[in-house]
Amino acid sequence: MLHHLPPILVICLMHEHAWNPRTTDHCKIDIDRRIVVHPEYLTYESNTRREYKLKAIVVHRGDMLSGGHHFTYALHPGFPHLPDLRPRDQWMLFDDDNQVLAVDETTLFDSFRFPASGDTPYLLFYERV
Repeated sequence: MLHHLPPILVICLMHEHAWNPRTTDHCKIDIDRRIVVHPEYLTYESNTRREYKLKAIVVHRGDMLSGGHHFTYALHPGFPHLPDLRPRDQWMLFDDDNQVLAVDETTLFDSFRFPASGDTPYLLFYERV
């Protein structure tokens, strides 16, 4: 039960093998870009907005929880006053190994639904809208 809805909702998805808790389990994950917190999960009646929009995904690459690499995809809002600079709501990759890169949204979410690379979404950051 939630006593109040935070402005940023963080959901941890990291999962591990039951037989070996130090290894990760790479499975199909369908990530919702928008979620709504149902009133039954709240301890009070409220007019607070309960809808959240996905803003960032922290990903773990590797087979062991004790090792591997983390990187982040974040939704960049763009520059409304400079529309030619970057399109609005562009997913960007922030990684120690690479420069900041724009990522196609369909390709990004398909990579989690059809895992082949060993990349596992670890943390999801949603912002209340």
